[in-house]
Formats: sequence, structure tokens, C-alpha cells
Amino acid sequence: MASTYTGLGVQLMTTGEKAGTWGTLTNTNWNIIEQISGGYVSIACNTSGATTLAVSDGAATDANQVGHRVINLTAALAGNITVTIP
Repeated sequence: MASTYTGLGVQLMTTGEKAGTWGTLTNTNWNIIEQISGGYVSIACNTSGATTLAVSDGAATDANQVGHRVINLTAALAGNITVTIP
């Protein structure tokens, strides 16, 4: 069975999978958990219309937008906006 990912991008490895790489992958998972518990990201939204935030599986970066404790949405609004959080 291959790895799966949680809704916030944490990799769930199966027994016997990824031999020799668990250390690196586990460190990435801990970095994701650290972002979830105390991370901050600022995201520029569209001035009107829709913006969808991203989840990057196995990535502890700002590209994993929903994986932060604080998400600051910025825009010079020209109308109503919809922000979708997957």
C-alpha cells in the first residue's frame, strides 16, 4: 500500500515503505505539524471573485497555504470575494 496524506498534507507511510528515507520524511511531517500549531502565512486574494487556498501534500512551505495556524488574507477589494479552504 502506498503512502497517503492527511487533509493538511502530513504523509502517512505504510509499514516497510520508504526504507532509508523515514528520517527525512518524518522531519518534514514535524515541520508541517509545527506550521499547523504556530505558522503564519499572508495570502494576496483576488480583488473580487474567488480564491482557493492550496494544500501541498508532504510540503512544509508557504505553498501549503491551509497548513498554518494564522492565515492573513489581503486584497484591495473591488467587490465580494469567496475564499475556499479545502
